[in-house]
Amino acid sequence: MADDVPRPLDTKTTAVDAETSAKRKAERSEQDAAEARKEAGLLGLGLQLTLTVVAFMSLGWWGDQHWGWAPWGRQGLGFLGIVVGLYFFVKEATK
Repeated sequence: MADDVPRPLDTKTTAVDAETSAKRKAERSEQDAAEARKEAGLLGLGLQLTLTVVAFMSLGWWGDQHWGWAPWGRQGLGFLGIVVGLYFFVKEATK
């Protein structure tokens, strides 16, 4: 029957536990924010690579239409866009 009686709360223990819990939560929040910044940077790199290739291919398509380069404008500038995009991608990723 003695086990059924609720024990009084130790206020020192709960205050320390609450403080420790708050510190852990703040550390997790900081780690989550750092990971989110890193992921946003990687997303930006992927977007930069994609837009570079699309921009060069668009210029090639325009050259094909207006100057009769078909199909070499789109293919040549598309390949150049891949090379330039990968150059900047690797340059930023290795910082």
